Amino acid sequence: MTAAIAPDLRAVLGGIADVLIPAAQGMPSATEAGVPDALLGEVVRARPDLAAPLVEVLTAVAADDAATAVARLRAGAGPGFVTVAVGFLTGFRFHGS
Repeated sequence: MTAAIAPDLRAVLGGIADVLIPAAQGMPSATEAGVPDALLGEVVRARPDLAAPLVEVLTAVAADDAATAVARLRAGAGPGFVTVAVGFLTGFRFHGS
């Protein structure tokens, strides 16, 4: 299922996730924890309905640097930011399992 989300878009998700959850105080960043890779696969397997919206949102901000992407998603009022947040926060949940 992760193959449905191209590597370049997984990199976009990783950048966004690292802006929101950077490495700090001995804890890993989102990418260090595997959110855009193996953990995204777990999310998509558990919630296949998130794959298409996540691809759409990540494609819309793919040309932005990660901080700008986060700002645009937050300013966009709604589903874009929520979709990305659910995607990587669920990944962090799987990481803690």
